[in-house]
Amino acid sequence: MINNGAPFGSAERLAEHIEHMFDCAKGDPRAYHSVWVENSETGSCGYIQFPYTVLGLIAPDTIPEAQERLRQVIYTALFKLKVSCKSERPKLYWRRTVEESSDPNPLRYKITIRIAIPEADFSVCDGLVLPDGVPCKQMKD
Repeated sequence: MINNGAPFGSAERLAEHIEHMFDCAKGDPRAYHSVWVENSETGSCGYIQFPYTVLGLIAPDTIPEAQERLRQVIYTALFKLKVSCKSERPKLYWRRTVEESSDPNPLRYKITIRIAIPEADFSVCDGLVLPDGVPCKQMKD
């Protein structure tokens, strides 16, 4: 169920909600998370790499409750990612939890999260996925 506008109040509270939706684990401090797998049928084993995807958005301070609205957008995107998965509680690897920041001139707020969800379809988050070197899109009023 989508949060329907109930306030999170902080990035930490948003992270708690994400942890309820996903089986979260701290990921490797690289551009990807590696998982060692063994195939009992073939006897082969090795690492599988899951690249991180960055979701992010900026909101100017002219938007009422800009930081909270950014949290709502990220939550909704993660909900859509969860729905795109087959597992009831899919695995999510994150390098860091939700990051919030602000730029003073002009005042604007930013939210980002760097995650790997192996079975998710990130196309459901179109507009929030940040390819390397591409700045965040700005939320409209």
